[in-house]
Amino acid sequence: FVGRLTGLVRDVEAAPDGRYPELVHLGLAGSYTFGGADSVRYQSRPESFLAPVAVDTGAVDASQAFVLGLEAAGRRGPLSFQGEFLHAFANDAAARFPGMYLSAAYLLPGEVRPYDREQAVFGQVIPLRPLSWRARGLGAAECAARWSWVDLEQGDIHGGRMHELSAGFNWYWNRWVRWQAGYQLAFIDGGPLDGRLHVFQARFQLVL
Repeated sequence: FVGRLTGLVRDVEAAPDGRYPELVHLGLAGSYTFGGADSVRYQSRPESFLAPVAVDTGAVDASQAFVLGLEAAGRRGPLSFQGEFLHAFANDAAARFPGMYLSAAYLLPGEVRPYDREQAVFGQVIPLRPLSWRARGLGAAECAARWSWVDLEQGDIHGGRMHELSAGFNWYWNRWVRWQAGYQLAFIDGGPLDGRLHVFQARFQLVL
C-alpha cells in the first residue's frame, strides 16, 4: 500500500507590494509491504545511474516493512528549494534505516519554476526567452546544489553510511531541449564501497 498527502500552507501568486510569488508545500507519504517474502533489502548508490551501489543492507529478515516520508518545498521567485526525510522500519521497527536530502536551485534570468497543483510537484522550466540567435534569446540557466544522507547501519546489519554533496548547472534552450552538467562527491563509510567517490556527468535531454 502506498499513499501521499500534500497541501500548500502558503500560496501567493502576486503579492500586493510587487514581490516575487511565494509558495510553501508540505507533504506526508508512506508505504507498507507485507507477506510474500521473508526478507527485505535496502541499497543506494550515489545520485548517478553510472555509479555502483555504495551502501547495501543485504537481505534483512522481515515479513513486513514500512517507509515513512516527510517532505517540504518552497519557491520565492527564481529560488526554489525542497527536502525530504525518509525512515524505513522493518519487522515492527526491529531494524530502522533513515535517510534525507536537501536541495536548492536558482534560475539566473529570473524565470519562476512552475508548480503543478494536481500532482503537487514542481514542473518543467519554460524559458521566457527561448534560445534564438535572431531574437537574441539565451534560454534559461539554473544553478543547483544538493546534500543527501543515508544510514544503513543498524545492530548486526552493516550496510554503510553515505553523505553526498552535489552541484549542477542546467541550461534550458526551450520547452523541449536542455543541457545538464553536475558534479557529486560522496563520502562512504562501510558498505560495498568505503571511501570517497567523485562523479562528473553531463546530459543532453529532449522532452517530447
